[in-house]
Amino acid sequence: MRKSKTQPLFYFALTLALAVRFYLQFLARPEWLGFWDNFDGTHYIEMAQFGYQSNLTQVFFPFYPFLIKLVNFITQNRLWSGLIISHLSFIGFLYFFIKLGLLDYSKKTIRWALIFLILFPTSFFFFSLYTESLFLFLAAAVFYLSRQKKFWLASILAGLASITSLVGIFLLPAILWEYWQTTKKPRLLTLTGLSLFSASGLIYHLKFLSRQFGDYSILIHSQPGTGVGQAIDKLVMPYQVIFRYLKMLTTISPQNQTYPVLAFEFFISLSFIGLIIWALVKKFRSSYLLFLIPAFFLPTFTGSFSSMPRYALAAFPLFYLLGNLKSKPIKLLLTLIFLSLLSWSFIRFSQGYWVS
Repeated sequence: MRKSKTQPLFYFALTLALAVRFYLQFLARPEWLGFWDNFDGTHYIEMAQFGYQSNLTQVFFPFYPFLIKLVNFITQNRLWSGLIISHLSFIGFLYFFIKLGLLDYSKKTIRWALIFLILFPTSFFFFSLYTESLFLFLAAAVFYLSRQKKFWLASILAGLASITSLVGIFLLPAILWEYWQTTKKPRLLTLTGLSLFSASGLIYHLKFLSRQFGDYSILIHSQPGTGVGQAIDKLVMPYQVIFRYLKMLTTISPQNQTYPVLAFEFFISLSFIGLIIWALVKKFRSSYLLFLIPAFFLPTFTGSFSSMPRYALAAFPLFYLLGNLKSKPIKLLLTLIFLSLLSWSFIRFSQGYWVS
């Protein structure tokens, strides 16, 4: 029986991920498992138990806590349930990340892309009670299925992605573009159906918020309650956010405990803006750009780069570009930088300090 060309890369990625997981869990941890639900994770567990009650939970999407509630019938432990979902989703994401990448790039490129992805400074969120693994699993599957012309199944998964994270709605234009490019005579009925399925999760969630709280936009209005300095009453352009951060970094004392976090947010955000520009110059695949550009920039319009090191993971196709770098010294340097920042950010997160 012929061996799939995806299998060696998948096992390599899984081994590397487990090695990083071992390091995070056993070598850098202050305690057993409790820190994995820091910050947002606490709210997801609360939602799995009580639903939408406090104002803070209204900014979160329901699919992940719904799955926690289902798995909890077996585990009888919501923390374990969330971790199981995140880990299984991450394995699924790795599978589709590899399958998708091999459609355009060599095994060597994908191997390096995996190294950069798994050692990325906020990759530990893949293993925590956050939606990153689940959302990226759905998003990568959507792109792969779209490339295989399985548009209806892709749109169903996009609908689930749009009830997992707000940026899931940006999978819709990516699916439509792939359909338009591969179909000689696009049908209006098909386009409409794909659009409705892809947006179904977000539509359902907004209707629920309107029925439950009398205001579907409470999703946005509740953002300031998360305490991340986001503005909702005006649109702030990314260049304004850059100037704001430059001002803070030149006026706040480096001894201030918020300073390294601000520098971290600024560095990662500028790096990904540079990657997006590079992707445009390289004429990166249009469907990827239609998704990752709005997904990346949407949070910045609130006037802050807060959480951007984590949100940047949604732009996962950009890791293919990093993996395709020709200079090995640059790739080794990036690996060292990523691993150093990963160690710093995880230790900080595990000790209960804000990172992203």
